[in-house]
Amino acid sequence: MIKTINLRYIEERFEEIKEEKTKAEKELGRIITWEDFIYNKIRR
Repeated sequence: MIKTINLRYIEERFEEIKEEKTKAEKELGRIITWEDFIYNKIRR
């Protein structure tokens, strides 16, 4: 299944998404690339 990334959605929620990424990095104890973070969000 292919999911598209809605750029308007990302623009509207960027700060919230950035906080989610930072929280995930703290939980894992390492830096996550934006590509990996977005890929994992799409897979869920």
